Amino acid sequence: MEREAKNEIAPVKLIPAVIKVFKYYSKMKPLLSPIGLVGIAIAFYASSLHKILELALPADADKSYINLRTGFMFLALGVGEITGGYSSGGLSDKLSIQKVGSIALCSFYLAVILSQLAIAFH
Repeated sequence: MEREAKNEIAPVKLIPAVIKVFKYYSKMKPLLSPIGLVGIAIAFYASSLHKILELALPADADKSYINLRTGFMFLALGVGEITGGYSSGGLSDKLSIQKVGSIALCSFYLAVILSQLAIAFH
């Protein structure tokens, strides 16, 4: 039993690992604000998207229909995140990482503005 416990890989502590990445890869520092904003966006839609969708659909809509629509919404957002991650990686190879960060930040602001317009006209 002791040998099995010694052979196990120790879990990586997240905060020191992240600090090492940003310490040794200084090119990552310009991406701190877009990464933070992506985290905020994920937290927003993960916590309140279901309720927003429930309020946007007709009041007499079936609960299973609302759950199905929410599932499709999360699927689309997940595919968008994966596609965005791969495309930003490819773009950062062609462009500078600062330009990719600026594009991501502008896209985030555009999404917030469009969301506010949608809420205002609904």
